[in-house]
This record gives sequence, C-alpha cells and structure tokens, in this order.
Amino acid sequence: MYTIGDKIAELRKNRKMTQEELANIVGVSAQSVSKWENSQTMPDIMLLPTIASALDVTVNDLFSIVSNADHYESVHPDKTPEYAHKELFKALQQGLCDTESVSKEEIFKTLDRLRDGEYGQSGLVSYENGEINGAVYVNKNIALSLVKSKADAVSLFDNEKTAGALLLLSDSNVRKLLKYMLTNGNATVTAAVAANKCRIEVNEAEIAFNKFASLGLVSIQQVDTGEDSPLGVYHLIKEYKVYMAVYPLFELARIIVDWHEGWIGFRC
Repeated sequence: MYTIGDKIAELRKNRKMTQEELANIVGVSAQSVSKWENSQTMPDIMLLPTIASALDVTVNDLFSIVSNADHYESVHPDKTPEYAHKELFKALQQGLCDTESVSKEEIFKTLDRLRDGEYGQSGLVSYENGEINGAVYVNKNIALSLVKSKADAVSLFDNEKTAGALLLLSDSNVRKLLKYMLTNGNATVTAAVAANKCRIEVNEAEIAFNKFASLGLVSIQQVDTGEDSPLGVYHLIKEYKVYMAVYPLFELARIIVDWHEGWIGFRC
C-alpha cells in the first residue's frame, strides 16, 4: 500500500534531499523522517504544512497518495523526448539511492556529470550469484535500452530474422537511399532518380528498395507509363519506425565503436 511516508520519501528523493536535510528544515531528527518513510510512525498533523513547504508542495499533495503510474503530467510533444530522458535518468538515480556505502549526494553528483558530459552514458547492472540478471542503459540520444536478463540477451543471438535485418541495414546502398529519402521530405522517387541522386547504379537502387520493402519501410507502386513494363515508384513509409528503432540501433552501434568509459561503480 502506498502511504504518506512513501509520498514523503518520493518527493524528498525527487528533490535530491537527504533525510537529514529534510529533518533540519522541519525541525525534527533524521530518525523521525526515517520512521515516517518506513511507515513506522506518522508525522504529527501540525507538522504537515511544514513538511509540505520543505518539499515545495501543498498539504493536499502529501495526501494524494497515488503511485507514479497513476499520475500524469502534460508535456508538449516537442519536449517529450527530452522529458522522457530526464524521467528515465531520474529513475536510474533512484535505483541507486538506497546504498549505504556511498552518500546519495555523491551518487547524484557523479551521475549528473556522466549525463551532461560529451560521452555521458549511465547504466545500472544487477547481479545474482555472480551472473547478470538485469541491466538498464540511459543515453540522451536514444533515451533507454533494457535487458531483462542475461538469458534474454543471449537468446537474441539465435534470432535469424533479427540478424537478417542487421545485415540489410549494413548494406551501404540501403543507408544511402535511407539518408536521401529522410533528408528530402520522404521523396517519392523512381529507382533511376534515386540512383542518380545517390550515385549508384539503377539495379543497385532497385535491390536496395526491395530490401527496404522487406523491413516494411518503403512502399512500391507499379505505374503504367505505356512502356513495355510498369515503372516502379518508391515512397518511404512509417518514418516513425526509423526514428524509434533504426536510428537508436545505429546510435548504439556508434557507441559500441566509439566506446568511452565513464562508469562509476556502486555496490547497492
């Protein structure tokens, strides 16, 4: 059950405050704050306005004891990617904040440096009996990648369909055409036009477009021009799929090649 103590702990952590800092503002001991957050005791009703003020919320907010999953905040579509990254990074920070071996302030300071650096990358790996049983990776360009377990990760290497998609995307002609179509308003083109713009042969463009089609990224329409055979016209479809899946895939590949260590280990 989500309690007022859980709410106090959540608000405090979101503001990167320690129990000691909150206790000093309210005028109680850190032990009292700890007992509230562990639901061992309840704060006196007379202290609620002070607690709310210290956490920059209202008293009503303290009693809105709903989980984050039930709470929604309006975000402008243009700001959604940035907001998503910040929220994911916040979740990563909170996943580390209960360690006793390192101060919470030091953890947040270190993670903020990693997040804001040119090669900032942040991750959390959990182990069980010496084996990885879960991992999360947060990056401002791709937001998040997640591995449920080592077994789940290893099983991906056996998926021939997935390997086939990687092979198709590794084709230089496919990449040239994808870049051209994305930078020219998803132009509707013939193989001849695309070949000319990308400086490849027409038959190479046709092969690349067929590879696109197998990934569900391009539509092919046969147009009757009065010639002996219809003319193939190609149009990029599902552009969102490129930005949600293909682009992150290439960004991860770049990270693998240009890997820059920036990890700080914490035992939780």
